[in-house]
Amino acid sequence: MGISLIFIGVVILLGFFVLMFVIGGYNALVTLRNRYKNAYSQIDVQLKRRYDLIPNLVETAKGYLQHERGTLEAVILAGRRLCHERDLFGRKRIVRRHEPLVCIGRSVPQSQGEHDNAEFDGRAHFN
Repeated sequence: MGISLIFIGVVILLGFFVLMFVIGGYNALVTLRNRYKNAYSQIDVQLKRRYDLIPNLVETAKGYLQHERGTLEAVILAGRRLCHERDLFGRKRIVRRHEPLVCIGRSVPQSQGEHDNAEFDGRAHFN
């Protein structure tokens, strides 16, 4: 009777350890599945936030474009005024060392009809 009780006790103990191993493995798999789902849901949340910010970014870029356009127009207008400004004696008032920077492209004709197309390649005044 002693050996059969020990054998039954060992079988029950082994069954208990196998059951705990199976339950632990199942819990580990469930934990990994939940982490996987959580990670992808976090990615989805981040992508949704980025997608929601696109209109704001477009509006910011439009505002910056308007600012840049206004600044560029003001600089071009000031450069044109400076290039064509003359003093009391009819001489240009511009300082010579700044003239290439300010007056670059000011002498380019406004339309293609003002020059010979064979001689002008669009870069003649910038080389």
